[in-house]
Amino acid sequence: MTVKCIKNEMRKALFSRAALITYLLSFSIVIYHTVTKAQIYNEFYAAYQAGDGAGNPMITSVSLFFNWLGADVTSFATSVFFFLLPIIAVMPYGWSLAGEIRSGYTKNIISRIPRKSYFFSKYFAGFVSGALAVMIPLLLSFLLAALFLPALRMENIYPYGTIGEKSMWAALYYSNPFLYSMLYILLDGVFAGLTACISIVLAFFIRSRVTVVLAPFFLMLLLDYIDMNVLPGWEISPVKFLQALPVVNERSGVIDFVMFLIFAAFTLGVLLYKERKYEAL
Repeated sequence: MTVKCIKNEMRKALFSRAALITYLLSFSIVIYHTVTKAQIYNEFYAAYQAGDGAGNPMITSVSLFFNWLGADVTSFATSVFFFLLPIIAVMPYGWSLAGEIRSGYTKNIISRIPRKSYFFSKYFAGFVSGALAVMIPLLLSFLLAALFLPALRMENIYPYGTIGEKSMWAALYYSNPFLYSMLYILLDGVFAGLTACISIVLAFFIRSRVTVVLAPFFLMLLLDYIDMNVLPGWEISPVKFLQALPVVNERSGVIDFVMFLIFAAFTLGVLLYKERKYEAL
């Protein structure tokens, strides 16, 4: 029964109108970013061939590993994508449980199937849909950028695209930047999935679909405010630490792991508790 529920929820999550709109939005950002970066590289390469300028051209500034969407910290498109990441993650399916509870569908369905199967299928579908909504555009950006930009290994002697030795996975960034980029796409997907799950479990307390969709977005804004004004020097803002290169401070894997545990503990804890108590609501 649980497998059947998961298949049903996944079908609704991946092929909903909201999912289509979300992918159109994120793909538009990716295409805009790729086009602008390809133009910049063409201008750079033309000047390089013509011998314009003097000295070291710092050619790694146009490397793929510094200019795909997840790592290009100087790009407007990157800022927009990560600012909207909570909404991109939630839009495909984070609103689903709130809508079904409000419509009465939930009470009807749990009279015919186990509550645990229904609620955990919602959680699973929300996590996967949120993760894919972020991972697919980032992977697409990396692949499209690879068509136009040279995959030059980064050098720490240049001011462009460098990270400090204390930054998370710093050694990997310089030795195997491809694996580094893939790990960041996976990391972003996990946090996006958990962000979508926040909306799923908020449905137990809030019936408005608009509110549960926007709640994670405002949570990320709050964390960003705390990051800048209360805990300067600590990169606790997902808007910043989900980007593959430092935006302000060097990031710590410990902080990322703690944030992961907090998100997972909150969403799973609420789900486990409310799943058993739902009939009493």
